[in-house]
Amino acid sequence: MIFRRKEMETAKMNIYQRMLNATAKINKVAKNLKVDVTKTTSYKAVAEADVLEAVKPIEEECGIYSFPVARKIIKDEILEAVSSWEGKETRKQTQFLRIETIYRFVNVDNP
Repeated sequence: MIFRRKEMETAKMNIYQRMLNATAKINKVAKNLKVDVTKTTSYKAVAEADVLEAVKPIEEECGIYSFPVARKIIKDEILEAVSSWEGKETRKQTQFLRIETIYRFVNVDNP
């Protein structure tokens, strides 16, 4: 395998140096996801797909591989919104999950 000078320098970096390099390159991820709580209440959030799209190419460029090693459900509940219109009551249920995920980051040149 033939490395260019920059690739050779990157290959010598430890995982912390690679993570610092990746952090400097990752831009702010826009809140493109709109979450409707009720008909009149909503908030913006960051979708997982948007985070992966922003992070994975930079991880690859920096020689980092990340993957989830554990997940734990912190909160799991059904939220119910009730609305009325012209004497009719409508109920809408939404599942809410708060999940804790632990990721492992690996230096691909020196796992």
